Amino acid sequence: MEVIFMRHGKAQDRELGLPDGERRLTVKGSNRVREVARALACGFVAGRNVQIWSSPLLRAKETAELLAVILKVKKVMIYSAIASENLDELLPDLLNQENNATIIIIGHEPYVGMWVTRMTKAVVPFRVASAAAVKVTSLAPPEGELRWFVDSGVLADIAEANC
Repeated sequence: MEVIFMRHGKAQDRELGLPDGERRLTVKGSNRVREVARALACGFVAGRNVQIWSSPLLRAKETAELLAVILKVKKVMIYSAIASENLDELLPDLLNQENNATIIIIGHEPYVGMWVTRMTKAVVPFRVASAAAVKVTSLAPPEGELRWFVDSGVLADIAEANC
């Protein structure tokens, strides 16, 4: 199984005074997520059994929904555990997945970075809409190999050049 950890797209500023869970993607954030989704569709997940799991926070759900449209995933699964640092809460559902599954988990920093480090021992700089793929080798304990990490700007360039 492969798990792609992705940070949500650029969201509204905290200074606007909105509750954290209600911060939406900006127009720029939505556009970048669409570019990232096109790059993922062109080569990173093409032809795979893809599922999208999202944090319940609005900016993550909007990111997941944009990905779902472009990747042709019918349903986004919402997991409250993705909005916290508790990867262990996701493990039972990950254990139930087929070996050929590709799960895209849309979450937040610092958690997505912590989870990649926990599983692979690699430290990756998750800026908005960046993604890292982990080939899962064990879920008890959660371990894997970092297959790739790509910044959202590079993914956007890939989408522009190849898709």
